[in-house]
Amino acid sequence: MDEHIEGTINANSKTVPLRDIASSSSDATVLVNAAGGEVEEAETKPRVQWDNKVQFLLTLIGFAVGLGNVWRFSYYVKRNGGGAFLIPYFIMLFAVGIPSFYLELTLGQKMQRGPYRSWFKVFPPLAGIGIASVVSVTVLSLYYNVIISWVLFYFVNSFHDPLPWEKCCGYKVDHMNRENVSYRLMMGGNCSDVPTTKAIDECTQDFTKYYWYNRVIRVSDDIGDAGEFNWQLLICLFCAWLITYLCIFRGIKSSGKVAYVTAVFPYIVLIILFFRGVTLDGAGDGVEFLFKPDWSKLYLPQVWLEAATQIFFSLGISSGGIIALSSYSSSTNTALRDTTFVCIVNSATSLFSSITIFSVLGFKAHETGVSIDDVANGPGLAFSVFTEAITLLPGSPFWAVLFFLMLITLGVDSQFTGLEGLLTVLFDSKTLAKIRKEIIVAVVCILMFIISIPFVLGNGFYLFQLFDQFAGTIPLLLIAICEYIGIAWVYGTRRFLTGIVKPERQGVFFFWWLWWTFVAPFLMIAVFIGSLVTSFTEPLEYVRYSNYEENDHEPYPGWAHLVGALLVISEMIAIPLIFIVRLIWKKDERKATIDWFINFPTRCHEAWRDFKQLCSSAKNYFKKRSVGDRIRIAYHRCFHHRSWSPEPSPYINMQLDSNVD
Repeated sequence: MDEHIEGTINANSKTVPLRDIASSSSDATVLVNAAGGEVEEAETKPRVQWDNKVQFLLTLIGFAVGLGNVWRFSYYVKRNGGGAFLIPYFIMLFAVGIPSFYLELTLGQKMQRGPYRSWFKVFPPLAGIGIASVVSVTVLSLYYNVIISWVLFYFVNSFHDPLPWEKCCGYKVDHMNRENVSYRLMMGGNCSDVPTTKAIDECTQDFTKYYWYNRVIRVSDDIGDAGEFNWQLLICLFCAWLITYLCIFRGIKSSGKVAYVTAVFPYIVLIILFFRGVTLDGAGDGVEFLFKPDWSKLYLPQVWLEAATQIFFSLGISSGGIIALSSYSSSTNTALRDTTFVCIVNSATSLFSSITIFSVLGFKAHETGVSIDDVANGPGLAFSVFTEAITLLPGSPFWAVLFFLMLITLGVDSQFTGLEGLLTVLFDSKTLAKIRKEIIVAVVCILMFIISIPFVLGNGFYLFQLFDQFAGTIPLLLIAICEYIGIAWVYGTRRFLTGIVKPERQGVFFFWWLWWTFVAPFLMIAVFIGSLVTSFTEPLEYVRYSNYEENDHEPYPGWAHLVGALLVISEMIAIPLIFIVRLIWKKDERKATIDWFINFPTRCHEAWRDFKQLCSSAKNYFKKRSVGDRIRIAYHRCFHHRSWSPEPSPYINMQLDSNVD
């Protein structure tokens, strides 16, 4: 049964009645006729819903928990001073991550539409935020499936005993006979795959890293050298996109059911590897490195930027996926409880997998006699470390198959749920309404497979790092800043919160008002400015593998910086472009925007007045209560309330387009 909320809005000096229809199974677009003062409702067909709450939660967890929790998090921790990275990471989690996830989850849940349509309903000129999110997730998906292709390569080669990365030139290398094998190869071994003495030394001393660089990705010497075409990896890339298509070609009805397996299975394998890792000799040194901070790193803005972007990348913030997935949930869903649960599970998984990785790093450092800093580096860190951990288990081929099957489920789960952001926009489009979903998904997957082919070249690994450092960092931060500005300073935080927190819950109301309006956006702006200054003073670097040696301080050439800048611009250009175009073409939207700028000082004064009023209300609310009562009340009011529908934006005193795609 639909709920009807009555309200009024001023349009051309007339009081216009408004009616916002909120339903868990249907949606309506409210149209304000500024000329005649009438309200029209463009009814749409009922929106598909998740089968149950468990399916929705598992899909959110699958979207948030992915390969980024395994390979990217551990790589950032090692590069940024171990425990020194954990401090800004958890600060950003609670200061930015959870509030941003909650905002996007609530936005999609209330608007019942994908990223573009949701932001259009907030304020039409801000629809570019939705487009930027879709472009962002598209770019991320291009190189994210490359990781899955690496995993598939390992998975196929796991059906050998001994495993391929356990052997060097036909000899099985273990941790007791490295020197013996190296001596035999140098004295009389004949192996074209290991052509030099230096290669033999690399192969025997760190055979998993040698296999990664020289067998899996077949990396070239430099980012400007295309190297050889890796046709085996190309087949794996094609299979990765085929698996993605099979998971999502029927929409959420297929992807939701897949989540039952893909969201649960990885934890079983991680637990097994965790207990094996922490029982190795030297594991304690690795775990100490993980939690012992290098305090000098905390003064570097780049560390804070990478901590924030790791939160965004891992949780899927600013990619449109959260808005898309929550648009299929009930409008009465308890969004805050879901947000807290998913964010905590995501960060706990990152930390849990990192303990396993650094345990093995400590073991490798103990065996080779080098420091943990010199054991392994680069985005391939997790692959070289976990593959060595598998060789230490009895029946290693069985555990290899199980482990890489786990990585496939982790990667595919995040990939297909992330693509929902793009596909939801296409499905919501009236232009494509008559085309079957299976065909739309197939066309998208084929095009993205073709575009991602350069990643399987010899310099594809370096291009991957380029995309990750540019497309996966700054754009996510800028989109999140625009989201906060759109909700807090255009739509109005107080008005948005009236659709989430009931007014009598003043403590919760005050917290989110303060955080969404001031704390989170200004914190992200400070991180962005600091990282921008750093990028001009210190050149960005990538991990280069040349002459069988790793160099993690190789600066990018000039053309690579240009490509990176174009990536950032391509993801962000939709926000100012759509804003300007709509202001030029739409007189009512232009007038509303001008009025907003004229009234901005008044809004700042109102924000200060609201701040003092909410401070007073919160103080009176918690007055004369014990600490235990305050905690109990805060928990109850945060996690045991039902959301209700938001009022329409006070700035849309205009005719909205009912046929916008």
